[in-house]
Amino acid sequence: MARLGLLFLWQTGLLEGRALGLRQDIIATALAGLVLLVPGLLAAQTRVEPDGPDGPLRLRLDAFLPTTRIRAEIDGQTSDVGLVWVGRDLVVTLPDGVPGGEHVLVLYRRAAEGDTELGRWRFATASGGADVSLTGSLEAGWATGPAGDETRLNGSGRLGFTAGGGRWQGSLGFLQSRDPETRASSTEVTDWYLEHHGRLAGRDLILRLGTQELPAETLLNDQGQRRGLSFRLAGVEGRDDVMVFAVQPDTGSGQANLAGLSDQDDLVRGVAGHVFPFAGSSQRLDITAFSGRADLGSLRLRPGDVQGWGLRLSGPLAIGPSDYEIGYAETSTRRDGAALRQGTALSAEMTFGLLPEGDDTSLSLTFEGARVDRAFQSPLNPGLLSDVQGGGAVLRYTSSVWQWQLSGHRLRDNLDDRPRIPTEEYRDLGFDLFYQPDDFTGGWQNGMTFYASLTQDEQVRRHTPDGAASAQDFRLHSLSFGADKVQPDYGWSLAYTQDRLDDLTGRPDETRHRLEGLFAYTPDDSTTLTLAAELGQVKTPQNRYHSQRVEMAYGFDLVPDLWSMLVEAGALRHEDPEQEDGAYFGLELGRKLTPDTSLLLRADWGRGAEALELAPGKGWVFALTLRRDFAIGGP
Repeated sequence: MARLGLLFLWQTGLLEGRALGLRQDIIATALAGLVLLVPGLLAAQTRVEPDGPDGPLRLRLDAFLPTTRIRAEIDGQTSDVGLVWVGRDLVVTLPDGVPGGEHVLVLYRRAAEGDTELGRWRFATASGGADVSLTGSLEAGWATGPAGDETRLNGSGRLGFTAGGGRWQGSLGFLQSRDPETRASSTEVTDWYLEHHGRLAGRDLILRLGTQELPAETLLNDQGQRRGLSFRLAGVEGRDDVMVFAVQPDTGSGQANLAGLSDQDDLVRGVAGHVFPFAGSSQRLDITAFSGRADLGSLRLRPGDVQGWGLRLSGPLAIGPSDYEIGYAETSTRRDGAALRQGTALSAEMTFGLLPEGDDTSLSLTFEGARVDRAFQSPLNPGLLSDVQGGGAVLRYTSSVWQWQLSGHRLRDNLDDRPRIPTEEYRDLGFDLFYQPDDFTGGWQNGMTFYASLTQDEQVRRHTPDGAASAQDFRLHSLSFGADKVQPDYGWSLAYTQDRLDDLTGRPDETRHRLEGLFAYTPDDSTTLTLAAELGQVKTPQNRYHSQRVEMAYGFDLVPDLWSMLVEAGALRHEDPEQEDGAYFGLELGRKLTPDTSLLLRADWGRGAEALELAPGKGWVFALTLRRDFAIGGP
């Protein structure tokens, strides 16, 4: 799952800066289909309920990591939570003083080159804290360069409140940013809600206006945030949770349609929820149903009527430490002036534990499969691919120090074999290995992780109709290995990657090599030294190009708690004539006015690929910025 998750991030552009770079227009299109093969990506869990009032959270992670390698943030702030593995679940004990209301928990895997996000979960508490809280940061300043002057205003924050003993709660997140092209500043409301808590028939009754998250995991809906209105009835132990909703299908952000109810052509009404129907059992039923109006079609040309329903069954199997997930959904859509379209989607996942339960070591075999009709279309799950079918298997082993995974998947499109549509087939094989010895050694291996990965991805055209675009068949082999070490005052990482693209249509093949290293030294809270370097090579039958990149940053106090300085520099060199060289240098002098307020004077020089917006091509940019961090109320 982890590797297909990376393919998903690449396909959606989230790893654009780290993508393989091997004809991304070809590969990204092909690998997009592999996302379907992982039901966990179709409906990733993002909301959890504490075990009792202010109790711990029970999370399911795909990867097993020592708890010392996991960092937690609550509402954007690093938090000292308790972490304990119980079987395949990670139990998170919340710290004292978390205010009442909705919160976001983010877990990260610690690494020298930068922490990697493991997942996000939303939860609600009803204890302690201040009635009103305001947190965030704001930067206001002025910059000048050869291309002119500009004022800058950037920042983000969150305003929250609780009243009436937790019966009334609200939150508003905002982001102040600057458009890189027009350089105009804008304020965006990222999410907001106002809700009232009451009781009905021994359950929590919640009326909520604003940002919504459906309490169900089905093929009909993803876990994105949408604006609207909801009534929610939830059991105090989290074994049942039902919501009646009216939401805007498009993921809401910005200042337009804040309530999500003003556009009748972009509004669906329905019900969603989950229930554990058997007392003392972990068998779970999720269901979603809706009807309304939404933008339909790949080009979102015009609105239409839409309705659908879906369910998911999940839970443990009776044969040892094993579990299953089965999902099914149907939709009916009719664009204005067009015929009715009806489609179905089906997914299944079975995991069989091959070792006795209760052992720290686990070995499991997972079978995955999914099929989505061409006519299936849900505005609450727009990222789900249609007209595809596939399956695969994953063999996974975890222990306190070792983790490895062997996986294979296959997918094809054009399920109806329409003669005028090309038919593509995608195949994926992979092996991932991790060794984390810091659980048992205090020697040189303490805090280290060793890893290796070997993968093969393939796209093959099975049918090409007359007039269709030419095939883009390829076979991509990827090899990577490396190590990293994280200690309280320093960390480092070293990694090698090789990607070989075999073009199966007769075009030139291509091979890329990349060697990356990073070192970070943080002896105290005010001193940080970071060094990074990268060597690369691109090889084709006609040419061979090398590239080098070096970067450094050194931040330190000139006068403790008063004056600080940051020095940054870097250079990029390419032998490829189509790539531009570049270099940059930055110097920042900071004066702390109060514990939360700083005045920053900065000078930046850039050239070529690293040139700045106010100094295109080459030149200096000078800026003066006032930075304010604010934290009013809260824990």
